[in-house]
Amino acid sequence: MKILTIDEVMIYGMPTSRRPTQIRAEYAKEQALIFLREMGVDNPPVPVKQLIKKLGKLFLFDSKMNPEFAEDKGFSCTSETGYNIYINRDLPSGMDNFTYGHEMAHIVLNHHLEFDVEYLTDKELWILDREADIFSANLLMQESWFRSSIKFPLTVPEIGRLKNLYDVSWDALSNRFDELGIYAKEGINNLFTEWKRKKEISCNFTTINIHSVDGISYDNEMIIESFHYKSTEEITIERCFNMSEPFLFPEIDENMRFLKCPACGNSVFSPCASFCKKCGHYLYNICTNVQSDPRELNNLCGDKNVPDALYCEYCGCITAIGQYIQRLENERKRQIEPEDTEDEVLLGNYHTRF
Repeated sequence: MKILTIDEVMIYGMPTSRRPTQIRAEYAKEQALIFLREMGVDNPPVPVKQLIKKLGKLFLFDSKMNPEFAEDKGFSCTSETGYNIYINRDLPSGMDNFTYGHEMAHIVLNHHLEFDVEYLTDKELWILDREADIFSANLLMQESWFRSSIKFPLTVPEIGRLKNLYDVSWDALSNRFDELGIYAKEGINNLFTEWKRKKEISCNFTTINIHSVDGISYDNEMIIESFHYKSTEEITIERCFNMSEPFLFPEIDENMRFLKCPACGNSVFSPCASFCKKCGHYLYNICTNVQSDPRELNNLCGDKNVPDALYCEYCGCITAIGQYIQRLENERKRQIEPEDTEDEVLLGNYHTRF
């Protein structure tokens, strides 16, 4: 696989006036497999954020920096020194990884260099974006991994386990099942609908504290294991939250609403309030398996969970509290072993981005 450098672009006189005419699906799949092999990645989850830094300079932005790009998931462009990649830091967990893979694809597939993207039509840009999506899906959920990791019969908790394993969005996972011919997306939606219908009947959930996992002792640490439902599986470190300090879960009322806002500490709410009147924070430990905002709980799961649920008891996906604990631990690890940081950027007007 050859990824042209900016110096080589000048030599070859790229980009050309060539225009995309059809989606090169097999090419995108092949290049994703080659890229994984060259990067030495042979199991999920793929560290896309680290890999993308090998291809160019990474910048993070959010809606506060420039409202013009508030709806953008990400984009990439060339500069005098190489590739610049811009990713929206407000993307939900899972969706951000697919965006990293998508922008990585534009570079690995040489879209910037083989095509003058500034002058392509919307249809031609869509062709390149579809190639990037195919690359990202095959990068994050490589077919041989994906097929071998599924445990049948397929259930909603099993799909939740796979979502966490590959660190992708529910939608991306459903699409992967569908495009590989394993399970139709409509069938997965039906599974989820049926699961929600029966959830009040079959709730056997438990949360336990343990001090030893896989024979390793953690006397000074708290490890929390959340089962999706009755399980005979052995506890493994991958399924646990390794906490360096005890975490005090928030108290809730009879409707599972936090007694205090976890963001600002406010404890004065109206009887039917769902959001903190001081800071606007959501007042429930919600399943993160939603498409966007918790105000729109009509898609996917998004159910309210007890405060110590790190994974949703109804679909197996990580909860808001679970994500918060993960962020705490990631921050702690960065302080102990600082990693390369990316730059924040006040976005300007980029004409050659896509």
